[in-house]
Amino acid sequence: MLSCSDFKWPTRLCLLCVVLVLMTTPLVSSFCPSMCQCDDGLLETSCQSSRLDSVPILLNPALRTLRLGHNRIASLRQSVSFYTELRWLDLSHNSLHSLGVMHFQSLQALEWLNISSNLISTLETQSFSGLYNVAVLDLSGNRLTRLTSGLFSEMGSLTTLVLSGNKIQSIDADAFDLLRHLHTLRLDDNNIQHVPVASMTAISNLYNLHLGKNLIETIDDLALESLSKLRVLRINDNAISRIESLAFTNLANLELLDLSFNRLDSGPIKALHTLSALRHLDLSGNIWRQLPAAFLRGLHQLETLNISYMEYLRWVHPDALRMANGTGEAALTHLIMTNNALWSRLPVRLLDDLPRLQRIDLSGNAFETLAKPQRFDQWSLKYLNVAYNPLECNCSLVWLWKLYHNESSDLVVVNVTCSAPQQSNGRQLSHLKEHELLCTLAMSTGALVALLVTLWLVFTAAAVALVLYYRKNKKLVVSSYGTSPILTKHGSPNSGGVHYYPPARDEYTYHCAGSIKRIPVTVV
Repeated sequence: MLSCSDFKWPTRLCLLCVVLVLMTTPLVSSFCPSMCQCDDGLLETSCQSSRLDSVPILLNPALRTLRLGHNRIASLRQSVSFYTELRWLDLSHNSLHSLGVMHFQSLQALEWLNISSNLISTLETQSFSGLYNVAVLDLSGNRLTRLTSGLFSEMGSLTTLVLSGNKIQSIDADAFDLLRHLHTLRLDDNNIQHVPVASMTAISNLYNLHLGKNLIETIDDLALESLSKLRVLRINDNAISRIESLAFTNLANLELLDLSFNRLDSGPIKALHTLSALRHLDLSGNIWRQLPAAFLRGLHQLETLNISYMEYLRWVHPDALRMANGTGEAALTHLIMTNNALWSRLPVRLLDDLPRLQRIDLSGNAFETLAKPQRFDQWSLKYLNVAYNPLECNCSLVWLWKLYHNESSDLVVVNVTCSAPQQSNGRQLSHLKEHELLCTLAMSTGALVALLVTLWLVFTAAAVALVLYYRKNKKLVVSSYGTSPILTKHGSPNSGGVHYYPPARDEYTYHCAGSIKRIPVTVV
């Protein structure tokens, strides 16, 4: 479809020609390009994937919706300004390198503008001039590197600004000034190295902030202090290794926090303790080696917790998920702890303080056995998944086997493939007979060594006890027959005249020369 720029006519002359054509020809589908779908009743036209090189100018000028995505449009010069009644304009997936200046000036009724997935690297101060009523602006998937002052100064009605998938490194302090109605800001998948504290001050009504897939390493104290109304904060897929204890101060309304796939690795995050309204938390993909007691203390409103894909996690304290303060009950209903390849043991008490659990996913860990949780029968559980663990199907899994065969239960249990013993390897747990779930005497190398050491200690102790007992009895025998070195008929030389009369039998005694002789002892 031709545009005014193809004829190189003055703009006014071109517009006059268009008006004359429209006056002399009925507004029917003949003005709709062959690759487009036009609906003059609904005032909608879709030219998606129509191989257009420019914006068609002979469409119904009263259009409310115009979709031009997935074409080859490279310029907006003397084109979109014809459609002054537009409410919805889609220019995504084209070849725009620039938006120019004031090309949207006449589109003052526009409410939704999508210019994503183009080749735009810079924006002029007046690129969005006239767009007073636009509520949603999507600039994702372009090549922007900086957000300068005044870019959005005429867009006071903006509620959603999407800048994902660019190369933004810097944001001017007043880049978002006058955007007092903005509630969603997406800056994910850029090259931002620090939380843009200064520029956040002007958007205090923000509800949703996305900073994922950037280069942020730390979250400093009071970094988000001005965002007191924030409800959703996603800072996933960064390089965060430190979160200061006051980083989340003033975020009393935050309900969802995504810190997944960062480099957090030590102890509880003290900053979390201030988030009393938090309901959903994702800590997956970090590098904790162990989760200590009271790891999530104070998060008594938390409903969903995801601690998955921790490649170094080996140990979890039995009280790590104790969240409630005092005697209050934790609100957790969804627990996801999957694909922690080195985590080999589920602590028996880990789930005791979570009476409201409805969904548990423990798949893809390294559990070889799985004891029945102590309060399992008290839960209103709806879903349980412990698949893809190297489980030994023996008597420790009888409780799980019974769940598969409980037809009266509404609980969904994902089937388990046995890894041991050998006769059950590769078989589904639910397909086994109950009598096949036997516990053998087989034990690991470590358990065998421990048993041998214990037995050695027992035998050593017994031997020592016997030696001591023998020596004690020997002393008693010697003391009962006297202690004189030479026994004589008249008693020992030091007996003081007291005669000793042993039994009338031969006895052994020590001679003064040190040899032992048998001497007769006669009863007097």
